[in-house]
Amino acid sequence: MAASFLAPLNQTNPSLIAASIAIISATIFYFWAVKRSNKKLAPLPPGPLGLPILGYIPFLNGAPIHRKFAELSAKYGPIFKIWVGSQLYVVVSSPALAKQVLRDNESVFSSRELPLVGRICTYGGLDLACLPMGPDWNSMRKVLVREALSSPGLDGCYELRRREVVKALNEVEVGKPVGVFELAHKVVGNATLGMLWGGGGGGGVVGGDYGETREVGQRIMELMAKPNVSDLFPMLARFDLQGIGREAAELAERFDRIVSAMIRKRLDGGGEKKGGEIDKVDLLQVLLERRGSSGAGSPLTSMAHFKAMLQVLQFLIGFPQAQNC
Repeated sequence: MAASFLAPLNQTNPSLIAASIAIISATIFYFWAVKRSNKKLAPLPPGPLGLPILGYIPFLNGAPIHRKFAELSAKYGPIFKIWVGSQLYVVVSSPALAKQVLRDNESVFSSRELPLVGRICTYGGLDLACLPMGPDWNSMRKVLVREALSSPGLDGCYELRRREVVKALNEVEVGKPVGVFELAHKVVGNATLGMLWGGGGGGGVVGGDYGETREVGQRIMELMAKPNVSDLFPMLARFDLQGIGREAAELAERFDRIVSAMIRKRLDGGGEKKGGEIDKVDLLQVLLERRGSSGAGSPLTSMAHFKAMLQVLQFLIGFPQAQNC
């Protein structure tokens, strides 16, 4: 009797049996883990049901994520939860709730988990956008707002911006067509890099460094916007299935190499008087002077924090679309 009952199993492909057992085991473990975690969480808002392990991924159907969220918001309300892979997300879609999350509860929101690319490209989450609120965050914000991006600081970079505009106008020839977009893009880019680290003591961006810096920044922005399996399934992060982590590490290394070269040049002979006049001050010079006068407890005394500050300045000034991310 037992032999006749087990006969069909003996004729089945062993690989199929193993796969079935693995799927059943994973499903049971998933529901057990969700049930256990729900006991520790506060009541969650309503939201769509998903599949075990995959969550709501199969139902996205490749549609733009903001449109899908708008549809779900119309069904579940201005706040809902959604499982994407093994990660739980809470989506808000009203100005009042956005105010509560981003301003009223900013200390909680600022401690959110960072995506893989964000951690790699911000020196482990040391820039202003990624640091949790605390003494380091307050110190970096104070330097950024009061000195680097203050009216006196930006006015000090006026000649750097004017120089790039005049240079671009001199390249325009009468009677020949002008690519306005390309010209404006070039002027803004060169002026941005000049404001950051192009005006003090010959330690600025020269030659092809601007093009490389722009390329690195744009590619980092693209990687941050790209769906990453390692973020949706953290247990798979070590395998880096899409290669996003490796590319992010390469881009971070390139950016660090550029910034380190600028800092070395400036420290070796920057900010000296030329012809009786002090060379135009850029934001790198401002931060270096601020770093030199900071106490031992300031985050700017850490070179990693210092480079992260330069990075966030580059994105805020040179890549306006980053402010909307």
